[in-house]
Amino acid sequence: MKLLSLRDPATTCQAANREHHRTQSGSFVIFIIGLLLSVSYAQAGTITTWAFQGVTFADGGTLSGSFQFDGVATYSNIDIVTTAGTTSTGDSTGVPLTAYAFTNNGTYLGAQGPNILDICEDACNFTGDELDLYWSDNLGIFGAGLNGPSPVPIDHINSFQAEGVDTRTPITGDVVATAVTTTPEPVPAELTLAGCFGLLVLRSKSRRDDANSRIRRPS
Repeated sequence: MKLLSLRDPATTCQAANREHHRTQSGSFVIFIIGLLLSVSYAQAGTITTWAFQGVTFADGGTLSGSFQFDGVATYSNIDIVTTAGTTSTGDSTGVPLTAYAFTNNGTYLGAQGPNILDICEDACNFTGDELDLYWSDNLGIFGAGLNGPSPVPIDHINSFQAEGVDTRTPITGDVVATAVTTTPEPVPAELTLAGCFGLLVLRSKSRRDDANSRIRRPS
């Protein structure tokens, strides 16, 4: 007696196709998740350009220029110029301070953060030129750094410029955000690998299932 197949060939093909599409969909989901996570991690890192406006010292000197801040703890592209004082009234020793340019080159960065920028000619120990600027508002990611209030006044009580032991304080002025730039950061390797793995699984399963469906196809 000839044994009959318990499953119709057409039914077998339909079941195989359903399994093929199910596996293909799962692999595709893995690939898409890895890709989306990679993109989200790549869009990070915000740098804000700040410019000084209307800054004057108690001795009649002025301060101008700009800097960039990453919103966390790093200042860059510092270009700050101060002019000489015109009166001895606003200086701690009675001698007006001379003009000085503070930049990234040849200077020592002391305390840095969303509320302070400390720039020194050498070590910040009152032996050379030093500029300590405190902000009245947070310039970081939780403050004015990301489209927050601008301009931000300089803290005139705690800020100062020093030339050795001689100091002077700013009495007017603030900083204003002039540009906000988002820079891409390197994508973590594990996220890229997750996307690649999902794609490889997708292709491998697709080829194997196509081969199985050809074998099961009724003649």
